[in-house]
Amino acid sequence: MIEEIKNRKIGVIMGGVSMEREVSLKSGNAILQSLKRMGYQALPAVIGDDVIGLVRELGIEIAFLALHGGWGEDGRIQAVLEMMKIPYTGSGVLASGLCMNKQYSKAIFIEKGIPTPAYCPAAGERFVFEVMKFETPLVLKPSAEGSTVGVSIVRERKDFERALLEAKKYDEVPMAEAFIAGREITCGVLDGEPLEVV
Repeated sequence: MIEEIKNRKIGVIMGGVSMEREVSLKSGNAILQSLKRMGYQALPAVIGDDVIGLVRELGIEIAFLALHGGWGEDGRIQAVLEMMKIPYTGSGVLASGLCMNKQYSKAIFIEKGIPTPAYCPAAGERFVFEVMKFETPLVLKPSAEGSTVGVSIVRERKDFERALLEAKKYDEVPMAEAFIAGREITCGVLDGEPLEVV
């Protein structure tokens, strides 16, 4: 299987049109160098708006996705590649779309009994504080952006509107979330097995 893949052209798809383009380029170049060192026929595919044209022009047979944020982690590039019948790394269309939207993800976590901080749509200061009964500090963030794009910690109620305007630059319906003090850790899961905690 590995030898068969080594004979196919792998496009490391990076760049994109999200706020995280620069991070994607760094990730993509690191992946590209690793694949080449391991003997794979890897080439860079720095995309913008014309994904289909570039993928066809380069003759990509397998896509290694190194995109971050919208158009990379939200199911859209996955749908394009499936339509083109090109296998790709990572999650499929539906899983990507659900995971990219934090409010959808959290609704699934709650349904499955997975602990997650309380949240609600950031539909305005009165809604968050008086209807939903949130207190400061709280986190205000876009629902469907990656990393820390547009994220603010609101420590006092007077700072809410400024944080809401910042989140709305990236998302029509941002979310408010209870603030949890502590260290942030990440643990990926591959084929049902947890990976090393980082």
